[in-house]
Amino acid sequence: VLEGEKQGLLLTKSKWMQKEGNNGTLPQHIMVLGNNITVPDYEQRVREAILYAHEHDTQDAMVSRNQSAQYIMSQLLYMCSTLTGQYPQLLDRRVVDGMDVTANWHRGEDLVQTKGKIGTMMLSKSPLPPFANPDDIAETAEHELESIFPVAPIIDLQVANIYTPEDHMGFLDGYSFPHMHTLFLLNIDRAARRRHMTVKMMMFAHANCLARARKLYGDAEMDLPEPITAQGVAMEDGVFHFLVYQLNTTKLREDGGVKNMVWIDCDNRLYNYMYLMDHAANLWPVKKRKRWVKINKKRLEVGLLEYNPDVFKKFVGMYMNGVTSAHQAQSGQHGST
Repeated sequence: VLEGEKQGLLLTKSKWMQKEGNNGTLPQHIMVLGNNITVPDYEQRVREAILYAHEHDTQDAMVSRNQSAQYIMSQLLYMCSTLTGQYPQLLDRRVVDGMDVTANWHRGEDLVQTKGKIGTMMLSKSPLPPFANPDDIAETAEHELESIFPVAPIIDLQVANIYTPEDHMGFLDGYSFPHMHTLFLLNIDRAARRRHMTVKMMMFAHANCLARARKLYGDAEMDLPEPITAQGVAMEDGVFHFLVYQLNTTKLREDGGVKNMVWIDCDNRLYNYMYLMDHAANLWPVKKRKRWVKINKKRLEVGLLEYNPDVFKKFVGMYMNGVTSAHQAQSGQHGST
């Protein structure tokens, strides 16, 4: 999208909550969850996962970006899943790849559709609780959406003929895990950067919540009696973007009235630079006196520079959100202090 987050907010009729400059913060209870719940030996395990993904997980000369990113994300999810013994509610989750999501809605005179296969989605038997209370939701009615005039919100959307505007969450009726918990996206295309990743998360989270709302309450446009929420995590070259979305209304045609809500925390760098042993360049050819001579190249130590443990804490907070026992433990710790 041309205008990044601003365009996404217009298309989904959303207000960016807790925005600070060009970035923002996550809801407070997610940050508290991440700080209070600890995965055993997580720092060492995260470091090992990063180094393994970039150095050992291949038989080729170089590890592909797709392969390394998928390995790191899968290892972070696995580390969080080891908390299942302590929090049995995590058994009510399923991680699924390549789901099809479709939703259609009107913005002004235009019919907008989000459709396609998304990355990895974690589903749950129970929905995520709302991130904002009714008073905060009511206050969004006074918020004015930021215009991107003279650019139209649909300027770079693909034009298509929509013959059957149906909504689909990616699974059949009666599925045991009908609620979206968190969407995980990997940036394989170097041309897509932060503004593309965050808007993609926003649009697909909005589409899934909208399809769920229509299944629960019908096709009539309304302010929802109970908000529907979803989360998103995107990763690009060791940088994580976190998103939380709350659908408050399906009255999307006009700009007035209650708005939907989104929290975005971008540019969380897990590590800044990695230096590796270069196996391929252990013997390095140089040209000397018109003939090639092989010399030994010094091996570099394997390590990470500027590793940031707070990024994984946010990841854990997003993963553990919605687990009742975790929230109760969090409340108990606050009460004891």
